[in-house]
Amino acid sequence: MFHLRYFELAKKLVVAILRVGVQHAFRLVRGWLLFQRMIFFSKSHALSEFGVEIRKMHLSRKINNELHGIVSYGPFKGLKLLGDSSWLPSNRGNMLLGLYEKEISELIATESKGFKYLVDVGAADGYFGLGALVANLFEHAYLFKSSEKGRSILSDQAQLNGISDRVSIFWTSR
Repeated sequence: MFHLRYFELAKKLVVAILRVGVQHAFRLVRGWLLFQRMIFFSKSHALSEFGVEIRKMHLSRKINNELHGIVSYGPFKGLKLLGDSSWLPSNRGNMLLGLYEKEISELIATESKGFKYLVDVGAADGYFGLGALVANLFEHAYLFKSSEKGRSILSDQAQLNGISDRVSIFWTSR
């Protein structure tokens, strides 16, 4: 019961983070952690997982600042990522280091030979679809995304990377 109450509070905090944006959220989280004196993180497995997620967001922000939002390793090296994202901010560091779902990235890179088109249903922020185009693994990518904000981010990201003419973005239902 004790831990469940703090887990619910942690979940509400994550929702707040997603609503106010990462930069402002770090101030909120820091204040909350100081208020709780970090005692509960060591006592609750659920809250320690939450603490790990907060740490990942902090490290992702540092990596993003260091690499200027450009994927610097892996098959999608050179892909520029926008500051705005519809995906989890804690995954950004992994993307920039070429480690995000590494097996899938490497599979796309090795199995792309002989194919002209990539179809990505549920394209999120376009890491795979746009990254494969930046790496010239495909001539054209067809990206599907259900949210309007997500499609807008895909379009802006394609424009940022200079590959808008090689991308088609479509709506898909959930």
